[in-house]
Amino acid sequence: LGQTSLFVTHSIGEAAFLADRIVILGTRPGHIAADIQSPLPAEREPALREANEYFEFLKALRQRFRAVAES
Repeated sequence: LGQTSLFVTHSIGEAAFLADRIVILGTRPGHIAADIQSPLPAEREPALREANEYFEFLKALRQRFRAVAES
């Protein structure tokens, strides 16, 4: 359909599972601290949440969040 949806969440797991692109916002003044493309397949089944690629992506996202928080 060529439509874009924007979800705002505090759940890294939810973002990893639902998003094709994840934007991490920095602290004040608000700015884009990271813009990450998901390596996961476009079609996501619930079983993906038990796959190694999902856990690796979660690990990478958590590291990126920590880096943003520490900067």
